[in-house]
Amino acid sequence: ARVAIVGFGHVGRRVHAVLSALGYRTRACDPPLLEARISGRRPPGDGIAARLARRTPLHALDAVLPWCDAVTVHVPRTTRGRHRTVGLLDACRLRRLRPGAAVVQTSRAGVVDLRAAARRGLRLVVDVWPGEPFVPVEAVEALGPALVAGTPHVAGGSRAAKTRAVSQVRGALARILGLSVPPPPPAPDPVVLDARGADLAACLERVVGLSGAHAAFARARAGRPTVALGPLRRRLRPELRQVRWRWTAPDVARSLEVAVRVLAAFDDGAAVA
Repeated sequence: ARVAIVGFGHVGRRVHAVLSALGYRTRACDPPLLEARISGRRPPGDGIAARLARRTPLHALDAVLPWCDAVTVHVPRTTRGRHRTVGLLDACRLRRLRPGAAVVQTSRAGVVDLRAAARRGLRLVVDVWPGEPFVPVEAVEALGPALVAGTPHVAGGSRAAKTRAVSQVRGALARILGLSVPPPPPAPDPVVLDARGADLAACLERVVGLSGAHAAFARARAGRPTVALGPLRRRLRPELRQVRWRWTAPDVARSLEVAVRVLAAFDDGAAVA
């Protein structure tokens, strides 16, 4: 499959690295990064993230949309300037996608015109919504069958991510107050999952819980004018590197190992073979 990655920053580079390692064809789009390259500004560091930022070809957004089978968006929310992202994928741009293409919206509300995407006949996977943390049900129901999966803004909801965030805040406060920096928390115990008879998609589903989050979001909006997202965010999933698999098919085990190894390279700066 051909995947367009819009926004080639902290998340987009990881998406690109994992998808490429798993055999997907990807093209990246990031106008501010392209502008920085042209002006000679180089991302600092020599880790894999910095090397990808310097070396990965960047494409124009209007050129990658007709090419791809899916587009995934990883940009901040900006309302002004030459690189404004609110309305980035509007009705005009969405018409460049072929009907049936997938749009994965995990960036910020307002970047993608969701209703226009539904009218276009696109398949939608949506994790961020207008009006958060109280989402109007009407805005969700208007998408109809185009909404393949709707989740309550839980894409970053892993236990390890929450622990890292708390640890970073504690460390920053300690430095500001002149206190000793507390040690990092211990690594969580591995989670053992059964992969008997499961392909790669099923294994990832067991880690991420996309179907469960979608079902919970659907139940929460039944018969209500708004959905409160807070109570739906309490389940914290493990991260892929924390999972130990049993009874994994050899080809699936190789793919999972590749994904973990690629992601680990971003954390420790190691090279990826």
